[in-house]
Amino acid sequence: MKKVDTSSKELLTGASIVMGGLFVSKLIGYIYTILIAKIGSETFGLYSLGISIISFLVIISLFGFKSGIVRYISYYNTKKNDQKVKGIIKSTLKISIPISIFFSFLLFFFSSFIANNIFHNSDLSFLLKLFAFTIPLLVITEIFFSVFTAFKKIKYKVITNDFIEKISKLFLAFLLIYLGFKLESAIYSFVFSTVISFIFVIYFMNKSFPLFNNKLKSLEIKKELIYYSFPLLFSGVLSSVVKWIDTIMIGIFLNASEVGIYNVALSTSSLMILVPTAIMALFLPLITEKYSKNDDKQIKKIYDRTVRWIFMFNISLFIFIAIFSREILNTMFGQEYVIGSTSLLILIFGYFIFSFIHIHTGYLILIKKTRLILLVNFIMALTNVILNLYLIPKYGIVGGAIATSVSLIIAYLLSFFFSYKFSRINPYNVKISKILLFSFIIFIVISIFIKIKKFLSPITLTKIIFLGIIFLLVYGIILYFMLNKEDKLLFKELVLKKFKN
Repeated sequence: MKKVDTSSKELLTGASIVMGGLFVSKLIGYIYTILIAKIGSETFGLYSLGISIISFLVIISLFGFKSGIVRYISYYNTKKNDQKVKGIIKSTLKISIPISIFFSFLLFFFSSFIANNIFHNSDLSFLLKLFAFTIPLLVITEIFFSVFTAFKKIKYKVITNDFIEKISKLFLAFLLIYLGFKLESAIYSFVFSTVISFIFVIYFMNKSFPLFNNKLKSLEIKKELIYYSFPLLFSGVLSSVVKWIDTIMIGIFLNASEVGIYNVALSTSSLMILVPTAIMALFLPLITEKYSKNDDKQIKKIYDRTVRWIFMFNISLFIFIAIFSREILNTMFGQEYVIGSTSLLILIFGYFIFSFIHIHTGYLILIKKTRLILLVNFIMALTNVILNLYLIPKYGIVGGAIATSVSLIIAYLLSFFFSYKFSRINPYNVKISKILLFSFIIFIVISIFIKIKKFLSPITLTKIIFLGIIFLLVYGIILYFMLNKEDKLLFKELVLKKFKN
């Protein structure tokens, strides 16, 4: 009987841990979004603006080190060089912490100016003042998350980020809303959960590696790390521009309420990143390990399988959200958010295409072509800013959605072109075409059925959940019979056995 190769088993096992954590995290995070959004679109809009601003500053403070940490620690950990590993961690902390503290004070002192003169909403000032203190904590937390990824100790990241942080945030938000707080419930729940997450990440870091043990000397490779990561700093900044600039520009050109409606659509479309994030958490360390051993055959196999798995999961999610976009927004968030359904459809398409980019950029990172990633992100960010400037004043939040989706698709096409140029790996084969054709047929059949039967009238949450479960079960069963032998073997060994146990 054919055996599953170790790399595929390791990829799926690790990804299943992340997937489980991400599923719970997204579920809790989505409930939190619904909770804050129910207070009002303006409150959720102010919260979204605050998150956008500090996320941008955190990205700059990280100095592009996240990918560098994963690459270099994975490499030196394979060679059992703990001194170099410690040196990498210390180097990143010495650079990132001072930058984050500087931005923290800067945001605190200029919060009133930003709130009143840029976004024309004084309520934003208090939010920014408190959010400013979380920047250094978020930076250190993100650095240690990258260390956990490099060590393949994904469970620590899952426990801290996907469980502890999300649950504590949701609990406090419920409590504060029950006590009658509105915007304050979003502010205090975020700050509190960030502090709790930081405490636990320090604990798990100490458990994973003797970073705080003075007996282990560190050999820093600061120059090499900076040279590698510096282009990724601009890449990260440009990526964050694409991620947050639409929110910020909607806040500037329109109002906080429009920001809230748009970000409900954005948070729903970001579900497309769920599976790629889970798989990519293991993809880069695993493919780096094979690269260090010059195992090109395994690299191609991991590459092909990763793209196929992402496609199988995401095409089903895309179909479901595309069919039930209005119903999802109305049922989950309320009637005032249904106006964002067109934006949701546009964003979900853009994020579906974009969800494959991480595979290609991951390979470019592996072969140290980080400047190409910088070029891709520059073009993506420039396209997004130009389109936002033109489309948001003219078409509102729909214009923002178009600008974001177009820039995401352009970035994906460029990344695929560059990765194929160096790897000559094209994972989009006949297997992908069959899955696409099958999915398209399913989409047409369900759409016709709903229009004929008018099944969704009246709309209820129970009905949405029921349809979702039925759809995923039927889709999953049929899709299982379209898998190749090794994929089926992986499923039996790593899923069915665990279920039986």
